[in-house]
Amino acid sequence: MRLPKTAHTSRPWRIHEIAPDFRIEDVWELPTPGGRDDLARLVQQSVSPTDGFEFPAVFRALFALRWKLGALFGWDEADSGVGERVRSVRERLPSDLLEGPRGPDQHAVPGRTELDGPPIFVSVYQTRDEWVAEYASKTVHSLQHIGWVPDDSGGGYHAQMAVLVKPNGWLGKAYMAAVKPFRYALVYPMLLRSVGRRWQAPGRVRSVRVSDPIAAARRYDYADAFELRLERPDRCSPEEWVRAGVDATPAWIKQIAGHADGLGSARIAESDADVVVLEDSDPLMDTVMVGRNVEPERRLLMTVLRYRRPLLARAVWAFVGILHRRTARRVVAGGLRQGDRGGDAVLSRACRTRRARR
Repeated sequence: MRLPKTAHTSRPWRIHEIAPDFRIEDVWELPTPGGRDDLARLVQQSVSPTDGFEFPAVFRALFALRWKLGALFGWDEADSGVGERVRSVRERLPSDLLEGPRGPDQHAVPGRTELDGPPIFVSVYQTRDEWVAEYASKTVHSLQHIGWVPDDSGGGYHAQMAVLVKPNGWLGKAYMAAVKPFRYALVYPMLLRSVGRRWQAPGRVRSVRVSDPIAAARRYDYADAFELRLERPDRCSPEEWVRAGVDATPAWIKQIAGHADGLGSARIAESDADVVVLEDSDPLMDTVMVGRNVEPERRLLMTVLRYRRPLLARAVWAFVGILHRRTARRVVAGGLRQGDRGGDAVLSRACRTRRARR
C-alpha cells in the first residue's frame, strides 16, 4: 500500500540527518507482519539471490529491459556507481553508525542475477529499526530505506519502504519521469505481492552465494548453493536429509543422474551431525557436494565442479545443469512435502524412517 510521505518524515529515522539533500520519491507499506526484532530477517531475505521466478513474467521482463537499456546507453558503467560518480552516503555517517553493523550488500536483483563482481545496492548502515542501501548510475543516486514500524493496532510490526532519490541533471529527471508510470502501475504492486509471498513462505528453497569453506576452498569451474530455512530447529543430520531428498526425487530424474540406488556412485568423504561431503568423478568432471546444518533452522547444499575436459563438460553441463538445480532444490528440502515447515515434521517423515532402517 502506498503511503503519504509524512509516514516517513514523521518518524525519527537516522536517515533524516544523514541525507537531507535527497528527495522522497515514494513511501510504501510492505506486507511483512512480524515481531519486534524481525527486520534482520527481512534484510537477509531482501539480499538473498533467487532465480527470480517468484516474480511475475512481466515484472522480470521489465527489469531485464531496464538492464539491457542500461548496457546499451552506458547508464550502469563502473565509473557511474557509488564511490565513482558519487561519494557514498556512508561517508556522512556519525561515529555510532560507523561502528555499528553495516548490513549486507545486494548483488542480484530481478533481471540481473550475477553474484560475482560489485554489488548493485551497497549497504550504508543497519540498526534494529532501519536498513539503508544505496545505488547509483548515470541517471540517479538513490537510497532504499527500510524501516521497521509498529502496527496501528498494537502488538505487531511491519516494514515500511521509502525511496529517496537525487537525479543526475536533466538526464536523471527525464529518466525518473519516463519510468514513473511503470513504477506505479506495474513494478511496485508486483514487487509488494512478491515480497509478501516470500515473507509468508519460510520453507521455500532459494539460491544463495557459495561461501562454505569446504566448497569455496577448492578450485572449481562451476558452483551453486541452495538454502532452506525452517521455522523450528532441524533434527536431521545432513546425511539424513540428503538421503531423504534423493529418495523423494522422481525415479526418472534419478535414472538420468545415475542415482537409482540411493546416492549412486557418490562417495561419502565426511559425515557428522553438522556436515556431509559427497565426492564423485567421471571422465568429464569431478563433483563435490556439501550439505550443512549452518544453524538449527538453516540448511545449505552446495555443489562445485571441476572440469576434466572443459569444452565438452561445459557443453554437457549447459543442459544437465538445469536438471541438477531442480534436483538440488528437492535434496535440500530433504523429503519435506508442500506445507511442511518445521524440524519435527522432517524427523517424523524422513529421518525417523531412515533411522528405523538401520
